[in-house]
Amino acid sequence: KDRGVNQITQYGTRNLKYPNAQQMSQLTILTHVWAYGDQYYKLAHDSYGDPSKWWVIAFFNQKPTESDLRFGTVVYIPHPIERVLSFYGV
Repeated sequence: KDRGVNQITQYGTRNLKYPNAQQMSQLTILTHVWAYGDQYYKLAHDSYGDPSKWWVIAFFNQKPTESDLRFGTVVYIPHPIERVLSFYGV
């Protein structure tokens, strides 16, 4: 019951918008064929050097979890990460 916590901060879900056509033209899109052992965080580490950016790949592909992908699915990885994040307002 009492854990010495005086307050809890709850964060809302960010409202992200998919890049429009003009923004897409400013990106380089790499492809990856989903294979056994793949995880979003591994792709983010390999592509961006930061596994915590896994959600960028998931959102960009409109596949929120790895279970939404099948082996052989082409996954799109947008670059540069800084520009993608600016489009998402992050």
